[in-house]
Formats: sequence, C-alpha cells, structure tokens
Amino acid sequence: MSRKWVSAACLVMAVAMIGTAAAQAPAYPSKPIRFVLPYPPGSALDLAARALAQEMSKDWGQAVVPENRPGASSMIAADACAKAPADGYTICMVSRATLSFVPNFYKKIPFDPAKDFEPIANMFDLVSVFTVHPSVQANSVTELIALAKAKPGTLNFGSVGDGTPPHIVMEWIKKNRSVDMVHVPYKGAAPLAKAMMTGEIQLSYVSAGTVLGQIRAGKLKAIAVSGDKRSPLFPGVPTLGEAGLAGVDGRIWFGLVTAAGTPGNVVGAVYNELVRIFANDSFREQRLVSQGLEPSLMPPQEFGRFLAADREVAGAMVRALGIRLE
Repeated sequence: MSRKWVSAACLVMAVAMIGTAAAQAPAYPSKPIRFVLPYPPGSALDLAARALAQEMSKDWGQAVVPENRPGASSMIAADACAKAPADGYTICMVSRATLSFVPNFYKKIPFDPAKDFEPIANMFDLVSVFTVHPSVQANSVTELIALAKAKPGTLNFGSVGDGTPPHIVMEWIKKNRSVDMVHVPYKGAAPLAKAMMTGEIQLSYVSAGTVLGQIRAGKLKAIAVSGDKRSPLFPGVPTLGEAGLAGVDGRIWFGLVTAAGTPGNVVGAVYNELVRIFANDSFREQRLVSQGLEPSLMPPQEFGRFLAADREVAGAMVRALGIRLE
C-alpha cells in the first residue's frame, strides 16, 4: 500500500469522523436552561424576564427556568453566572449597575467583568422618572433644586441601593447643582415605592414601571423622564435635558450574558431568539414598552464593545463623585 493512498485514506476517515460527530452533537437547546435574575420576584424587570423565558420555552420546546438571585448590588447573580459551565445552559440578566458601576465602586468583587462573561445582547433600556411626593412644593426640577438650596439637608431621596445608577444620577445632581440632600437606600423597587407613597422620602429617580400607577392616579408627581425624547408613558413630562439637567448620564440598560467560553453558535442562537421575540409587536408593546422598558437590541460583538466603553464611562463618573463602597 503506497504512502499517498494511506494518507488519503486517513484524510477520508478523519472527515467522516468529524461529520459523524457533528451529526451526533445535540442541537441547542437540548435540555432546560437556567435564567439567573439579580432581582427579587414580582418586580417589573422580573416580570419582563419571566415573560421572555416563557416565549423562549414555547419556541425551543425546553424549559427556561428563572432563578432569582438578588442581593449584594447584583454581585450574587453575576458570580453565579461567571462560575456556570460555558455551555449556554445558564443565561443571565445583567445591568449597567452589575457590569459598569459595581467594578468601579468596590476594590474587590468575585468576578472579572471583562473576562468572565460572554456578551449575548443588550435587550432594553429602563425608562426612569424623576418623581416627587405631593407634599413637596415643587413641580419642576428647577423648583426642586431651588427648594433644596433653601432648605439644605431636609429632603430625602431614595434609591434601590448604594451604587445603583439611580443613586449615581442623584449624586450627580447634588454635586453639579450644589444641593444638599440625604440618600436613603432600599433593597429593591417595592420598598422604595412604599417609602415614596408614605412620604418617608420626598423624591427619587425610579423606574417608570414602579410608580406608573401612582403617578397616573395623582399620588406622586413626575417632573422629568430619562432618554433623549419624551416617553409615551409620560408625554407631558420633559426629559432630563429639557428639565435643566443636560449632561447627566441617566441611561440604565439591561442585557443578557452567559459564561465566558460559551460557543459562538450557542450565543448566536440565543441572540436570534431575542430578535424573533422582540419582533413580535404584541410582546414588545405589552411586555416591555407599557412597563417602561424601551427595546434596544444590540448583537453580541457590538454589545461586547459597548460593555468595555461603558465601564470606562462609569469609572469616570464614580471618580468624579468620589464614591467608594465596601
């Protein structure tokens, strides 16, 4: 038998083996998927994620199981995601707080935001509204700042936790408008909304879905809204820029990642599923837009570049405000 014939035979066998292996590789997904969420059950973000999981389950024929892992400024959920097998069977919701601000606030965190995650997509931006209690004698940002200057240290503002983007927005306002207000952090949107209703705090920069009903009922006042254009949820409310807060970075984004090293075809399959679901007008309007979530899909590679850039932006903001958390 000639050497050329042996080499050719080996090549044919190798190609055949590769083809057989490819044919035997199970299509993704071939088993249930764990969907890690950094928020407690019942929040607007939790409900949106569960609706998304339900749509994925129906299309894929495999259960997509939400798993709430709140706490520690979203680090618990992010750490669980970072340490999961790199096979795409653990997908995780992350936010600007998780991957942009947290790494700049703490000296030590249990994961590496640049190396431990495979970006899948930015999904949507949170519509946030600058909200005040009716007892506050201010109906605009200008009037509120004037009141805060006239009565330093008497206004309490709430947030969903230390170092979260809403907290940063309020700290930016304090520094750049030279006002003295007291920060009161809460463990989630529900206790924050309750504190707003009782007057325990007088103002907050909070997700639209959290206070939409109370604002429409006249129980709370909206004086500004996030974004470059007015929200259809609050058509009469000016944007932050229109209200006199040009320059404040009020964007709060939410995306999907998985463990670093997950195969590209798996990442692509999840992204394509998001594209399919977001193209559904009913889902987009009823599950996202009406709840204060603005669809903003961004594919894997673009999302990866965005994450790196936004982490630098967040770092500059944190340094300028001089905030450190332990």
